[in-house]
Amino acid sequence: MELLDRIEAVIDHPTGAPVFDWNAPATEGSASRWAGQARQYLFWLLANGDQAVRQLLLALRSGVVPILLPARTPRPKIERLRATFPAFGCFDGQTVDWPAEPAAAPPDVLLCLATSGSTGAPRILAAGESGLIHGIDAIHKAQGLADVADTGVMLPLAYSFALVNQLLWALVHRRRLHFLPGMGDPAGTLAAIDRQGIEMLCLVPDQVRALVRLGFAGRQVLDGVKVVNLAGGHFPVDCHRQLAAMFPNARLFNNYGCTEAMPRLTAVEVMGPNHPVTLVGGPIEGVTLRIAGDSQAGPIEFRSKAASMGTVDPDGTLVPHPRWIRSGDLGRLEDGALHVMGRYDQVLKLGGERISLIEIEQALRSSAFDHVVAWSEREAGEAMLVAVAHGAAPPPGPDILRHLRNGLPRAMWPRRIYWSEEWPLLPNGKVDRQALAERARSDALACIYSRTA
Repeated sequence: MELLDRIEAVIDHPTGAPVFDWNAPATEGSASRWAGQARQYLFWLLANGDQAVRQLLLALRSGVVPILLPARTPRPKIERLRATFPAFGCFDGQTVDWPAEPAAAPPDVLLCLATSGSTGAPRILAAGESGLIHGIDAIHKAQGLADVADTGVMLPLAYSFALVNQLLWALVHRRRLHFLPGMGDPAGTLAAIDRQGIEMLCLVPDQVRALVRLGFAGRQVLDGVKVVNLAGGHFPVDCHRQLAAMFPNARLFNNYGCTEAMPRLTAVEVMGPNHPVTLVGGPIEGVTLRIAGDSQAGPIEFRSKAASMGTVDPDGTLVPHPRWIRSGDLGRLEDGALHVMGRYDQVLKLGGERISLIEIEQALRSSAFDHVVAWSEREAGEAMLVAVAHGAAPPPGPDILRHLRNGLPRAMWPRRIYWSEEWPLLPNGKVDRQALAERARSDALACIYSRTA
């Protein structure tokens, strides 16, 4: 059964429960709000909840093309998007603001996602029904989800990871969808996972680190969870022991992708704490990977049956992707498996060799600090490493020096390490690297380690 057929089968069943039951019988309902608006683009602030999902499905069935944004998207960002795309409407969950002269969407575009990607400029990525179906089935197979009955949502559904791996997967495969409080109430969230017997979760690394930091890994055992998927950053291998203790019966998957991929390119089960932090595994079904250029490490490019169709111009025109799509990261292929070194600003060339800041962050984090972000600065024309760390308390200088000597060659030591009492996160749960770098550059953070050469 195709995606729109699934929507047609379940759309009109009302429910006030925190579980969206796709198998419940349908009842009569109305989509009059969206009548006559078929093939029109609409910025859509999507909340996590059964009624919000049902409203979205009603619009999809009526032919509206939503451009999904998290419900908590800041108002200035929405205004910037609407200024860039003035022919697109906007739905805030309650009211609809249609433009006087709306742009028409191509007939094969089902929905869109707004992203800034690696450029920082707003882009609209369009997805079609057949590509989404292929991606859902490939994920289902790669992650071994045949015996998984339901999933608990902790991330905004407007992000491709949760949208495809949870909402649309649950719709296509008739699995129950639970809406969880999230990291605003970690104790309540874990209690709900246990009480409701939720079998699959999708998390980002900073959510895992927050659970470990708050002590839940030492006292909460969720033995009913069968699969824990991690994406949105490198797998927190230094937390593997705590993850395995919290979810003793779960398979732990490292997933890699991007919004253009809708959303997965690779998946690999992480079996222990010695799993290389850059290793994200081989391509899932329907995906072909390559490294652009002649060097061993370079831009990651892919082709995929599940990929987004292309970008949408302000007039609504679809601009197809090139034959090979860039993920925005640098990487290398070894025996068919992909190693992701990071985005362009997370890879530094030292001594003629490309160095992944992800590996440096992992080496620094393992015992000295709970959280680390590293980046490169230029000082007197020379590239150097800078890092910001966070934890219970800053370790003394001799301990930092000993940890550096044991964990990294001297050429990979940061020139300076700053300490941040707070660890800012973006709405999607990822660390706000830009905010930390700006605080370090403005001398708002204490420097706990410095070397001259």
